[in-house]
Amino acid sequence: MSAGTIGIEGALTALDEARGTLSLRTWMERHRAEVLRHCDGRRIDWVALCRWFTEVGLVNARGLAPTVKCAKMMWYRVGKWMAARQERASIRAEEKVRDAIRKEAELQALREKMAEADKGVAERQLEARRARAASVLFPDDPLPPQPTAPHAPATASRPDAPTDQGAALQSRLGQVKPTVMMLRQAPRYGKDKEIPLPPPYVGPRPPGMPDNLPLEALMPLDASGLLPNGGFDLEQLPGLPRRSFFETNEAWYRSVYPMLDAIPRQSRSVPEKLLYTFCASVGRRAQ
Repeated sequence: MSAGTIGIEGALTALDEARGTLSLRTWMERHRAEVLRHCDGRRIDWVALCRWFTEVGLVNARGLAPTVKCAKMMWYRVGKWMAARQERASIRAEEKVRDAIRKEAELQALREKMAEADKGVAERQLEARRARAASVLFPDDPLPPQPTAPHAPATASRPDAPTDQGAALQSRLGQVKPTVMMLRQAPRYGKDKEIPLPPPYVGPRPPGMPDNLPLEALMPLDASGLLPNGGFDLEQLPGLPRRSFFETNEAWYRSVYPMLDAIPRQSRSVPEKLLYTFCASVGRRAQ
């Protein structure tokens, strides 16, 4: 007979016999609550019980029929042991409840911090868009004069340059700008939902950037682009769309490819070359 064919029944029977399936202590542990409920505060008739214990074969720790004194002492010890066990169970249950409350409080605090961070990012993005946007009411108003560096010579205005603002305005009247449906932030799930968004990108639209891609999809220019272990983080390179903004890799590849393709080959960094290799096939199919 091999070890794999031996069942557990024999071992359980040996444990029960060693502990005493017919022991008085085991019977008291199982039926103490029922006896107390039946007596309802009245004194227990130990003489009658000990007579019944002997008839059914319940024995004490020595294997003898229990006496009244022995039965009372065992009843007291079983009661103390069960009360201690119940107290330990209550303490463990309270600890679980406290741990659950503490974890929920920590998670709620993290959610509030993330909400504040998202709100701050949205406000800064709105301020940046307003600062870069041209005036809607007065589109022909010239921009405020920019300070000239001391070493930069002033450029004289060309006399032959066209100055007819009426012609420029006439060229814009009646023209309708094509509608572009801008992409929206992809939903985040699991642990990504608890990670605050990076700071907003500040700067002009890079060459090759798809028209339907908003600036908030780009990583800031001061992002490290590195993983904690020192490797390249291709999904969060500075100035390129971050992967978490898109729901699928294919959509991300299609937005990244034209931006990388606009960079001269000799000017691409090592991580840009790696990412360009990954998304080139998908990007070409999208063109």
